[in-house]
Formats: sequence, structure tokens, C-alpha cells
Amino acid sequence: MRNRGWALVVLFLLALAACKSDEERLNDLSRSTDKLGRLDLTRYDAGALVHEGFQAAQESETLELTRLGRVVHDCGLLLDGNEYALCRADAVATLTRIALTAPLAAAELPLEEHADLNKQALAQIEILDRVCKGLDVPRLIAGLQDADRTVVLAVHKELKAETGESFPATPAPWQAWWEKNAPHVLARAASASSAPLVTLGKLRYPSLAQARSVLGYVSARVATIDLPELDAVASSTILRIARQVVVLGLAKALDDKDVGVRWDACEGMRKVRDARFGESIARRWVLEREPLCQTKLLETAAEYPSRRTLEMHLLALLAEERAVRLVARDGLQRMSGITGPVDAEFWTTWYERTGRSLWP
Repeated sequence: MRNRGWALVVLFLLALAACKSDEERLNDLSRSTDKLGRLDLTRYDAGALVHEGFQAAQESETLELTRLGRVVHDCGLLLDGNEYALCRADAVATLTRIALTAPLAAAELPLEEHADLNKQALAQIEILDRVCKGLDVPRLIAGLQDADRTVVLAVHKELKAETGESFPATPAPWQAWWEKNAPHVLARAASASSAPLVTLGKLRYPSLAQARSVLGYVSARVATIDLPELDAVASSTILRIARQVVVLGLAKALDDKDVGVRWDACEGMRKVRDARFGESIARRWVLEREPLCQTKLLETAAEYPSRRTLEMHLLALLAEERAVRLVARDGLQRMSGITGPVDAEFWTTWYERTGRSLWP
């Protein structure tokens, strides 16, 4: 009954928000959660706004590059910390949709592993922050016209720190300085940003939190740089990290406490092909107790044949639920290329004679 009431609220608010642009709906996605991915409860419609944002992302035929990065980041953030299963399910569906429609980096592209990943990534971020110093000058100059004197003083202080200049707190001298120095500042930022962006795109991020945090930073930073010279490098970096967030996000969702989210994660893994999913599925099988998810795990595991997934199907032939046993037999037939009964002894004999040597 509680879920039904929530659904009615969502439908009502969706009707009210029908006049919103996709850009507004996508902006609401990040505005409706806190830094941990939880709903901002000061907004009574936060859950509905998150749903609308994810719907906008799924319905969009093409997402602008930095927007794609920010949406994928938001999906990872919600999977890491959101308290509502419906929001996490939306995140899974959105990751799956983006992975199937956007030109994310190929799964087989090599990635570099570092013992101290956080230190390596932070070093590149610090370089980007330094080389992009000064790119906020136009925004700060505009702030000098704010009606609030406190804002003007704060902006003036920041301008002096960013540029090393000490003009008065009026727009004209700062605008003249920017027009003279902008070509040099932009060229320097474009040249020096390339290497750290490339490095961030090549790193292997072990955890979802690491990958989505770096993706969120890079997407925001690239949006502020906005230099054509960096388009190719920025695109490669964002798409490579986004691919990792998709893989790590679906793996995270596979262990979700909600059975529906786990089922959606399986479906995502079935559609979004990645060799690492086979290991995640086999690991989850040991823990899964819901027959609905057990059958879905088996169906998905058959897409990633290996010795471990074969053994997973053999064990499933001993399950109490007949539906689970049937799906296990079907998977074994698919992986083996032979026809056999729903019988553990038959398939165990085949495995010992033939199946064990099919895959490492």
C-alpha cells in the first residue's frame, strides 16, 4: 500500500511538471539529493524530481558530453547512498539505458592500476585546478554588478587572488584586463589540461565511490573549460570513466537490499556486456535467497560462460524451486550445446567428462 501511494504521488507530480524542459528536469536530479545521495527532505517533492530527472535522461536520444558525465555520476551517487528503492531502481535503469545508447568506451580498453589510486587521481585533479586558474574570471566580473555589497566584496577578493591584479571593484578595468589576457589564459589552460585528463581516463577505479567522484569532477571541470582544443581528450576521458561507473554501479546494485533493484541489475548486466559481470553474478549467487532473483541470476550468468558459471548452474539443479532448476538446465544446454534433462546427476557426469575443460 505504501508503494502504491508513492506511485500516485509521483504520477501527480509528473503531471504538474509536464511543462518543464528536459534541462530543468535534469538539473532537478542533482538538486534533489545531498552529497551522500540521500533525498533532500526539505523539498517535499524530492523523490518525484529525482524520478523525473532520470526519466529525462532515459528519454533523451543524445546527452551532451558533460551532462552525460554528471547524470552517470548522479546514478552512482544514488546507488551508493539513497534510501529509497525506487530511486535506486531508476538509477540502474538509467545506467543501463546510457550504456546502450551512448558511445561509452569499449570494455576491453586497457586501464592502469595504481596501489595508491586516490593519491594518483588527486594529483591530476590538483594539476587541473592550477592550470584552470583564471577561467572563472568572466563569471566573477559579472558578480561585481551584484546588488549585494557583501557579494561584490567577496567576488573582488577572489578576482584579485585568481589574477594577481588589484583593480578596483568595478567591472570595466577587469573586463579590459580579461579581453587582453583571455587568449593567453585559455591557450595555457587547454595545453596544460590535456595530460591530467588523459591520465584520469586511463586509471582503473576499484570502487564505485572513486569512479563516480572523479567522473563528477571531470564533467564539471570540462564544462567550465569549454575549449574546442580539448574536446577529443575530454570526450575520451569522460566516456572511459563513465563506462567504469556503469560496471561498478550495476555490480553495486546486484547486492542491493531490495529484490526489485537486484533483478534490474541482473537485467542490466544481461544487456550491457562486460566480462567482469560473470564474477559478480557468481559471487552473488552464493548469497541470493529469492527464487525470482535466483532465476534471473542464472539467465544472466549463461551470457558469461565460464567454469564458475557452469558450477553455479550445477548447484542450481539441486534448488527446491522447480523454476530455478528449469532455468539452470536451460542455461547448461545453452552453454554446452547439448540437450539434457533437469537432472543433477546427468549434468554432473557431463561436467566431469567434458564441461570442466571447456573454460578456464
